[in-house]
Amino acid sequence: MKKRNAFTLAEVLITLGIIGIVATMTMPTLIEKHKKKVFVTKMKYTYSVLNNAFLMAQQEYGDPKDWDWGKGLTKENTLRIIQTYISPYLAKSYEGWSTYNGSVPIYIIRLKNGIALSLLLDGSWDTSKGEEGEKEASISTIYIIGSMKNKQSNLQSVDRDYSRDDFVMVFNRGTVYYKNDRLTFFNHGGHTREEIRDNSKYACNNSIAKNMRLNCGMLIFNDGWEIKDDYPW
Repeated sequence: MKKRNAFTLAEVLITLGIIGIVATMTMPTLIEKHKKKVFVTKMKYTYSVLNNAFLMAQQEYGDPKDWDWGKGLTKENTLRIIQTYISPYLAKSYEGWSTYNGSVPIYIIRLKNGIALSLLLDGSWDTSKGEEGEKEASISTIYIIGSMKNKQSNLQSVDRDYSRDDFVMVFNRGTVYYKNDRLTFFNHGGHTREEIRDNSKYACNNSIAKNMRLNCGMLIFNDGWEIKDDYPW
């Protein structure tokens, strides 16, 4: 009896069919895994370069509580603060202005890794005075919204997705209410993992709208730059 040295056409087709089925089953998982890795990698890089920028600013200008924070959420004050303490220490491909609803000044910086940063000031003021109150605001915080898709909208705009496209960092000047003068991720509702994930309207879980999941960056940071199985991807 002669030995067969080749596969028949039917065997080849069956094998290719099996390979195709396996690829169809595994490719979506591999693609999602890659997207998660890209998101976390860019988030980690962005946090690193911004944290380094604030450290260099502190070396040059001293303790953040003694920086010239000025008064008000005006374009002029936003421009001066960002161009003094942040922008000079970043490798960027673009910087300019945007506004939300035609009034809220948002400073845009696009980093070399493609992440677009929207920077806004926040603080305390007399809300009964309207715009005049905002002009007199005592600045305590810089919000920094990172976007993988070049979004330049406000913090809670409906186009934001804090699960997989966007993330929020906060730099506090160091005040009575915000004593940690350092860069951190937005967190509201508590400090344990369960509180970050579940304990506020900004929590990071599937029951919260995607544009309100501001805690998701902190959850990833808290988990050692990993996306766990219960993350709302």
